[in-house]
Amino acid sequence: MGKDWDYSDLSHKAKENGGPEKFIEKIEQNAREDERELANKDWVTVLTPVALVAIPFIVEGIPNVYKKCKSKIERLVSKKTVSDEEAAEAKKQLIQYINDHDDCTEEQDQ
Repeated sequence: MGKDWDYSDLSHKAKENGGPEKFIEKIEQNAREDERELANKDWVTVLTPVALVAIPFIVEGIPNVYKKCKSKIERLVSKKTVSDEEAAEAKKQLIQYINDHDDCTEEQDQ
């Protein structure tokens, strides 16, 4: 009967750890250690991306990285894969294709 009783288990654990006061101190100490570990993980989580961004700036120097980023952005912005005329022609062909097939489906429905 005593083994299933929470108070009995708690009392037994307290006795194993040097009494209630020392047992509570150990619990508090473990909680503080867990908080420190979590805080350290938070710092790593924050500092890792910051370091990954900062390393190229440190190695290359801020002006060089800025120039490289700016030239890449300009290249991507200026690069068009389809001209306006090609897009208009493709749109026209797509509309014509849909209209042609709409006629076929109307004939099949009748």
